Amino acid sequence: MLSNLEAAIVQNPLVARADATVLSAVEQMSNLSTQEIDGDNGSSTCVVIVSDELKVLGVLTQKDVMSLVTQQQPIAQLTLRQFWQQRSPSASLIISQSDLRGLRNINAAIAHFESSQITHLAIVDEQEQLVGLFQHQTLIRLRDSIIHEATASLFAIQQKIHERIAKAEALQDVLVDLLQTMETYLRGSSCSITLCRDGRLGDVIAPSLPPDYARIVSEMGLPIAEGVGSCGTAAFRRELVVVTDIENDPIWQNDKAFVLCYGLQACSSIPIFASDRTLLGTFGIYFREQKAPQAQELDWIAQAANIAGIAIERDRTVQALQQLNHELEDRVQVRTQELQEREQFLQTVLDTFPLSVFWKDVDSVYLGCNQNFLNDAGLQEISQIIGKTDKELTWGETEADFYRANDWAVIESQTAKLGIEEIQHHADGQIICTETNKLPLRNLQGEVIGVLGTYQDISDRKAVELALQASEAKFRRITESVPGMIYRYVLHPDGRDELVYVSPQVQQIFELTPEVVLQDMSCLWARFHPEDIPMIQSAIQDSAASLQSFLVEGRLLLPNERVKWIQVSSQPDHQENGDVIWDGVVIDISDRKIAEKALMLKQKHLEALMNRQFKDEMQHLEIFA
Repeated sequence: MLSNLEAAIVQNPLVARADATVLSAVEQMSNLSTQEIDGDNGSSTCVVIVSDELKVLGVLTQKDVMSLVTQQQPIAQLTLRQFWQQRSPSASLIISQSDLRGLRNINAAIAHFESSQITHLAIVDEQEQLVGLFQHQTLIRLRDSIIHEATASLFAIQQKIHERIAKAEALQDVLVDLLQTMETYLRGSSCSITLCRDGRLGDVIAPSLPPDYARIVSEMGLPIAEGVGSCGTAAFRRELVVVTDIENDPIWQNDKAFVLCYGLQACSSIPIFASDRTLLGTFGIYFREQKAPQAQELDWIAQAANIAGIAIERDRTVQALQQLNHELEDRVQVRTQELQEREQFLQTVLDTFPLSVFWKDVDSVYLGCNQNFLNDAGLQEISQIIGKTDKELTWGETEADFYRANDWAVIESQTAKLGIEEIQHHADGQIICTETNKLPLRNLQGEVIGVLGTYQDISDRKAVELALQASEAKFRRITESVPGMIYRYVLHPDGRDELVYVSPQVQQIFELTPEVVLQDMSCLWARFHPEDIPMIQSAIQDSAASLQSFLVEGRLLLPNERVKWIQVSSQPDHQENGDVIWDGVVIDISDRKIAEKALMLKQKHLEALMNRQFKDEMQHLEIFA
């Protein structure tokens, strides 16, 4: 881009004969400057000194004139030849057209001016006659203008590349466009981008390099290490590497034969980084001659590497997002299948659950149920229940309001309501009695979002309860008509004993209430006469050991020292847990005991009378004998 020197040549510089005075040359420069002719190309800042044969002898510059005036030289009499003869021979201000080719480009020309410490350079042909003039300031101005225009143009191109990146165009196309753009600005170059994959450099993108070279490097891959060419070394050092002579540079010693056979003589490389400084690849610039990019060109290359980094990072981010999206889709699919399987499993569990299960939202609208509930509602599919209310089901006219009131009570109180006995009308006309439990249905945040209910048919249980109540009433009437106390007495293996049932007659016999006796049997034992307790307890142990019927009579010592006789009889039954249970009856035999005692006294009285009569008769017989 900076190789065109022709634009910097002043085609018609001021010329003066060697015999002319310095003052006349100054007047020439002054007149031309005043007329502002060719002011931009520097022709008014010097005069080219020529001989009579028009051969170029040298150059008089404004700086030279100022120096002569400072030295108080007689510039009105001093000829240009005399001035030139006083010049230092080392400061050559003349260059031939053949030598001009050695400058190659504007930057090389400027470097020549600065190293020679000159400001003007006359160009001559083979006959040493004037062809044109170089001026240092003109070169600088032209270089800056070219760089400015190139930079602006490159910036515009880069903006378009940024737009392509933003549109997510194919990475290969974007990078090829970027490389070809840089080759336009880096004349004679072949640019490449080598991507970093799995710790190596491969995947070479190089539209201008020999295809075999790019393919072989892509297939082999380059280690990221010192001495692995310009790209491997730049990636390893993480900095720009410039190699102007591949054949003799040590970092190319192992690979130079391969590269040189493709005519590549020089290679510079700069690493490409992501925004987090992760290495993404390298940007390489090859030349088929021994040369290096200029400073401004290196700035452009750095910008291009940055753009390439943005494109590569975005592409990898997109790929990562696409991969993540695929993984998420796969996970969602797997998760969906798992959820469906779980829902199916849960529904199967609910369908085999021996209860009817349902759940509603906060408006008592059904969200789901199990098969038992569907059967009760006379429906076939769960979809038929979703969205319905109790008003729309078979029990709508009779129980819907009651059901809804219980739903609201649970939702508003956020408290379960258990053991609700309800009546339910079925589609087949059957009416059953149910026991229902309703609980608040909550989401993951703990908010109540509805009600969960279960119920079971307790019609049979209610019938049994009614029968049992009738049976209990009948049993109670029987036990109340029995002339004694019916009981169930349990003796545990550890020696503890208790009454688990006593009939109301316990109050008549022991003068204790059933509640008190069932709670603590010790109060009943306290009613037995102290002299009879050992005998009763011994009889209990014998009956428990032999499992023979228990029959014992004893006395009760009641308040106010009243004595009552009782008879206790029962049949023991041994349980698997070691308990022995006696079901028996206690009757009051006090009247019998009194009668027996009266009869015994009467018998004793009769026996005494008979004994006395017998004695009297015997005495009478003895008298008559």
